[in-house]
Amino acid sequence: MTNQLEDSVRNLVYEKKVIAQPDYNSVLDAGNNATSHRANVLHDYISKRVLIKNFKPDKRDKVLDFGSGVGRLSSFLSPFVKSIVGIDASKTMIDVAEKNRKEQNIEYIHVDTTVIPKVDNSFDKAFAYWVFASISDKMLEENISEIFRVLKPNGRLFFFEQVKKESAYDSNVHKKRTITEYKELLEQHNFVFIHTKEIQRNPSYAMHIWKKYRFLPSFILPLMYHLEQLTLYRKPEFADYYTNVFVFEKRI
Repeated sequence: MTNQLEDSVRNLVYEKKVIAQPDYNSVLDAGNNATSHRANVLHDYISKRVLIKNFKPDKRDKVLDFGSGVGRLSSFLSPFVKSIVGIDASKTMIDVAEKNRKEQNIEYIHVDTTVIPKVDNSFDKAFAYWVFASISDKMLEENISEIFRVLKPNGRLFFFEQVKKESAYDSNVHKKRTITEYKELLEQHNFVFIHTKEIQRNPSYAMHIWKKYRFLPSFILPLMYHLEQLTLYRKPEFADYYTNVFVFEKRI
């Protein structure tokens, strides 16, 4: 599959997802059924917890939300930072995000190229959550160069991505890359690697319990989060893949 075809297929898939489910389910597990919706409650909670823990937002931060989708994480993060610009290749998702926007410090922009419509050195931090796996290798290189350009010197890029021991495609839509691939790619584009860490596994013990016992109420989500962290490395041979947080810095 060529890079151009890959990206066209992915864009079409995500357009269909958000039309079917114009909410946060479209950017998590997009299966339009009760089991997927149940799983997404925990996915959403865990992703927000790990974002805050690793991103360490500051009221002075100007932030780029790369691949902002329907604004799920921009809306969550906005009270903790000065401003956020959310960009996405899906106009439908941007329209949903803008329609639901209540915060004054968020700007949503639809981009149909790899160019980020902001001047050099605009942002203190940038983040992407489960976005890079949905971008072809060629386009990802172009995106990384653009993120580097718009970050301020010493600005940091935080991205959360599903990784495997060996690269693998998932239904020709997602590419689960290796830690080494991401590290080498970012370093080729002048980013300095800071660290990476596993934050969620699949299959997940916590997710299994959450989906199996549907009577469990939402107030125990913090307990599910801690169970996920405690069992990350339990029988690692049975883990298909992990979601890792990666941290890189722009140094000039």
